[in-house]
Amino acid sequence: MKLCLLLVLVLFFTLPAALYSQAEDDYPASLLAEPDYHSIETYFLETAEKENYQEIKDTFLDRAKELVLANQYKPALQILEALLSVDLDNLEVQEIYIAVGKMIKEEEAAELVPAADSEGSDADTPEQVAEQEVKEVAEADEQEEETLTAEEIAQAVAQAVAEAMAQGDGTLNQTEGPVSDEGISAEAAAGERRGPEAASLPDIIDWSLHLGAADLLLYGSQFYTEFYDESQIFLSYGVSLDFEAILKLNKVNLAGEVSFDAFFADFIPLSGAEVSYKLMLGAALPEAIPVPLYARLGFGQLWYLYGDDTPNRLFTAVPSPLLGVKLNGLKLGALFSLDGSIDYYLITFFTSYIASAFDIAAALEIKLPIKSALAFTTRVEVIPTVMIGSGGAETSAKLKISFGIGNDENE
Repeated sequence: MKLCLLLVLVLFFTLPAALYSQAEDDYPASLLAEPDYHSIETYFLETAEKENYQEIKDTFLDRAKELVLANQYKPALQILEALLSVDLDNLEVQEIYIAVGKMIKEEEAAELVPAADSEGSDADTPEQVAEQEVKEVAEADEQEEETLTAEEIAQAVAQAVAEAMAQGDGTLNQTEGPVSDEGISAEAAAGERRGPEAASLPDIIDWSLHLGAADLLLYGSQFYTEFYDESQIFLSYGVSLDFEAILKLNKVNLAGEVSFDAFFADFIPLSGAEVSYKLMLGAALPEAIPVPLYARLGFGQLWYLYGDDTPNRLFTAVPSPLLGVKLNGLKLGALFSLDGSIDYYLITFFTSYIASAFDIAAALEIKLPIKSALAFTTRVEVIPTVMIGSGGAETSAKLKISFGIGNDENE
């Protein structure tokens, strides 16, 4: 009695496992016998962590080749589509998929057109040539003593398809599936794998050059206003030149900026000239910060050239390292972008006569695309500058209206 009970318990616990194991073994066999894209894809996803995952995919690929040799293109296509859904970079599968898709289209077209009298011509059609060569490639792969590599098989199949295209209309389409309707070439797949790091230099550099010929400078000096007991505000006319380039790498964007301006035609009242320049380098982390915000460091200098006249401002030469941040090219629709920056003059840490100095810039840019991936730009920028010393505050405001050219990054 106890022995019978023991046998029943053993069967109770081992039979389900045995049945499950048998079902698991039969599942791939059923998929190989009657291929279905969705079922095979699901099976690939379920077995992706197994050690023999590559062997499983190879088994299905071999089955697809067998179906091609047997002229069963549609079942073969189901397997190839499932393989591409989990391994799009497989060149061998890509090329066989394209060739099989062509065969299916030709079969469907042949069903719609009455069969021609074959006795009138002994020459093979381009479609027959392509079909025969695809079969020969698959047969050679099965019978060859030394297994060919995936690249060799893909190259042979691609050559067969290319020869058939040369004899036909020169076009190649494929059936619906996980690959685009225009077909996949080995070169396109390789380009996708290379990614942005293999892009050409013009594709990863944005640049612009602006010339301002209608600039104004308004300058006010608290020290001289109090000294002369009258308002000391001066308006000047000037020109400017600005160049900027941005290098877009995988995880960081690097920016370089050179700006120069000269306000020389003072007409209220007529006196002196002011010249300034900036050289700045910046870096941004586009993956970490969603807006184009750059931390930057550089050097700048302000000169006031007054000749033999008495200067009408407190600071006549201010060379200084600069530290700041810049919002660079925030898109406002397809044509407009916004820039903004604040730069601090680090000379305040090395001298006693300037307590604090900084400038703030805000610019609106309109970009109109022209031919050859270039764009014409119009830029309006306002730059107030503040310097605070023991004698009071010196303030200025620049209005720069400039026109320029640059690359169209939307191309």
